[in-house]
Amino acid sequence: TYFPIDALVSLSFILKNGYIAELQQIGREGVVGLPDFIEQKASQATAMVQSAGSAYRIKADVVNDIFARSQQFRRTTLQYMQAVMLEASQNVICSRFHSISQQCCRSLLAAADRTGSQTVYLTHEQLAVTIGCRREAVSLAARQLQLAGIIHYNYGKIIILDRKAIEARACECYRSVYKAFSIFFPPDDAGVIHYHHKSPAET
Repeated sequence: TYFPIDALVSLSFILKNGYIAELQQIGREGVVGLPDFIEQKASQATAMVQSAGSAYRIKADVVNDIFARSQQFRRTTLQYMQAVMLEASQNVICSRFHSISQQCCRSLLAAADRTGSQTVYLTHEQLAVTIGCRREAVSLAARQLQLAGIIHYNYGKIIILDRKAIEARACECYRSVYKAFSIFFPPDDAGVIHYHHKSPAET
């Protein structure tokens, strides 16, 4: 079980034809391997690091024991699961009704929140997998954002230059998910969620 500190991990499902469908992004707000210590069985999803960083690594049976004994840890974990389910539902809506540009803004903001940095280490290909569209569509949206002075990018690195502007261009889905997570992790004055993270051993 992994508790990211500043890394960004993608939980994805690899189809038989080789296509990758992303199910969830996990940063310092969450945990990789949640089904393993809750249900004691392996998840069918594949965890892939999108942006390198550090993480706590703890044996799943140890975390499971803490989950059983600690009411605070159990309550926080269940609240996190509820926020994740809300985000999954919101992403389905987003993919159907919002533009690629809006989805790009949403995904970049979410990645920035989860890594605690306005510099996001993602390629256009990775961002396309996150959204579920063609890389060319993401490249076009990113170019428009860069021309507007909102982001700057080169290969594998995207810097958010104007957070307020990218928030204004993001769809309502970002704000709904942001609100769900900010209940537990209040934003600072700059509007960035700072996830107060403890390892299970510290809880």
